Formats: sequence, C-alpha cells, structure tokens
Amino acid sequence: MPPLLLSTLGLIVCFVILTFSGKYLVNISIKLARNIGVSDVLIGTTLVALMTGAPTLLVSIMAFVGNQHDIALGNLLGTNYVNLGLALGIPAFMTTIMVKQEVFEKEIPLYFAITALFTALVIDKEVSRLDGIILVLFLIAAWVVIIQYGFFHKNREVEEDFKKVVGLKTKKPNAQDVGKQLFNISVLIFVILVASFGITLLTPIFSQVTGISSYILGLTLVGIGTSIPTIVASIVAAKKGNNDLIVGNVFGGNILNLGLGIGLLAIINPINVPQGVINDTVFVNIYGAVIVILVLAEMRLFGKMKTLSRLSGIIIVVTYLAYTVYTILTATH
Repeated sequence: MPPLLLSTLGLIVCFVILTFSGKYLVNISIKLARNIGVSDVLIGTTLVALMTGAPTLLVSIMAFVGNQHDIALGNLLGTNYVNLGLALGIPAFMTTIMVKQEVFEKEIPLYFAITALFTALVIDKEVSRLDGIILVLFLIAAWVVIIQYGFFHKNREVEEDFKKVVGLKTKKPNAQDVGKQLFNISVLIFVILVASFGITLLTPIFSQVTGISSYILGLTLVGIGTSIPTIVASIVAAKKGNNDLIVGNVFGGNILNLGLGIGLLAIINPINVPQGVINDTVFVNIYGAVIVILVLAEMRLFGKMKTLSRLSGIIIVVTYLAYTVYTILTATH
C-alpha cells in the first residue's frame, strides 16, 4: 500500500476513534461527577473542558515523548484556533449564543490572561522549565477562581440547562455505578492513548510524503482531529440551548491547553519556539479580541446578556478557515 494512502487511512481511523472515545469519555465523566455529588456548574467549567481536551493533551504528550516536538506544539496551538473557530463559530451559526455576565467575569478574562502570559513567555523563542511551571501554576490559580466562583455564585438556571444538555436525572449515588464508570473511563483513556500513538507515528509519514511540515500538520490536521470532541460537545449544547456550556467549554479548554499542555511539556523538556509559533500566537491574540468585540458589538441595550448571532458565527468560522488556508499556502511555498 502506498505510504500516502496508508498514512491517510490510518489518520482517519485514529480521528474516528478519538471522536467516539472523546464523546463517551465526556458523557461518562459527567455521570460519574454527578454520582459523587459534584456541582453541575463546576462540571461545565472544569470537567467538560478537561475531558474534551484529553485527546489533544494525550496526542501532544505522546508526540513530545516521541521527539515529535513540532507536532506536539502545533497540535496544542491548533486546537486553540479550532476551538475558537469551529467549536464556538459553528454553534453561533446554528443558534444565537447568549453569553451571561458570569462568563465575562471568569473564563474570558482568564483566557486572555493566560494567552498574554504565554505570548510574553515565547518572545525569547523558548519555553523554559520555569516558564512551564509558571503556566501550570496559572492554570491551578485559574481553576481555584472558577471553583470558588462556582460555590459562591451558584446559578440554578445554568444547572437546570446543564442537566437538560447531558440528559441526566437526579438520583442517589450508587457505588456499583461509580465503579463501572471508573472502569469505562480507564478503558476509554487507554483507547485514546492507542489512537494518539497511532497519530504520532503516521503524521511524520504523511508530512514526508506531502511535503507539509509536521508543525503545520499539527496546527491544522491534527489540531482539528483532536478537537472533534470539543466541537461535538459544543454542537450538542447549541442544539439544546445551553450557551454557558459552549463558551465555558471553549475558553476553558483553551486555558487547559496552554496551562497544562504546553506547561507540562516545558517542565519535561524546554521547548524551542520557531518564528511560526510566535506569528500564530499573535494571530490567536487578535482572533480572540475580534470575538470579544463581536460579542460586545451585539450587546443588548438592557439586561446582562451579550450575544453571538449567526453573522458573528460566520465571521468567526470564515476568519479561521482563511487563516488556516493562508498558513498552509505559506508553508508549502
């Protein structure tokens, strides 16, 4: 079998496995959290982001350990673009997203803060171990803020919406169910690890055959593939009208990628940062600012709601696609 066909089919299979495994991992993790009494608000802002981001983190770690640093870095940054461009843009196109005041007080400021921090750390074209520690500490601090907010600003409306999205009914904790869910989560994580290992093996082959750099593939193809669980979760939330889960999932996932993803990799081994990463980092800063401007531009005159309409969704998706095409064309020439 020709290398191009082999690597293409292999990557497709791995991405399909990640899609279904990631989706089930999110659902089972939410049910487990509900069984042990974790608040729905906290599930939405931390657990969903962590579980939908699991494929991204595992692929990047596997690639980094396998000395495929370009794939690891490109995947983490590419996932952030995909989350903003598709996991936020597609739901906005499907339905008007009403962003509540609480989201502007938590996820969005924290996202911009860690993005600015990461930008400052990569200016010298290296992410050192100290830089990695700083990123991880920021993530911990961000989660403390989110958890604290969840306890002191509990929103019953958000919790009811969340129950509607995940389709859960209130019931007493069951030790047997908890054990079964823990086992299923372990199996799914193992499956995701195997698929992640396959991606790290096949991407260099695809890169060599097509002439596209590993970093660009990580930024685009692998980034999209590992972001599918996040996109699926956002689309499901959009169909059922849970706006907070969409925004929290997207921005929470991006905070996780920069804080835990790049931070952890830098602690393992300092990362050399090529000029392309700095260019892409500048873009994601501008991109995030454009999204917030769109939200504020559509702010209602009365009330605390801010919206992303279908027009905003189109702008977000088209901007992402245009930059992706530009990046690929620039790399190939």
